[in-house]
Amino acid sequence: MCFSLNRDRKSQMTTYGLDCKSSPNKDSYHLKELAGNICRGCGYYLPCSANIPIPMAARMGLCLRRMPYQQFMTPHWHEMMHRIESCTDCGHCRANCPYGLDTPALLRRMLSEYEEFFRN
Repeated sequence: MCFSLNRDRKSQMTTYGLDCKSSPNKDSYHLKELAGNICRGCGYYLPCSANIPIPMAARMGLCLRRMPYQQFMTPHWHEMMHRIESCTDCGHCRANCPYGLDTPALLRRMLSEYEEFFRN
């Protein structure tokens, strides 16, 4: 998935498997996008023994789509996101997430999205 600020709403909704006809308004779309398997940035999972910036890294996909993405395309953020590769899967973040997220899997998915965005 490549995310671009120039992508139209219908294309974004299709990317997320949302039916444009059943989600005709932007509020419905945003509610579906923000529900489910996303990190809310609560911080209960900190500290990370691999020094991964979990609050931002776990929400990077949303940041790239909803914020000026250029601030995340720096060598600093590239290094921060690649800390995910050093995750030992110790289970600390997963065990302390009040939403029951599989944080290591979520982080790996965000790194993949980041890399795709970074390449394009």
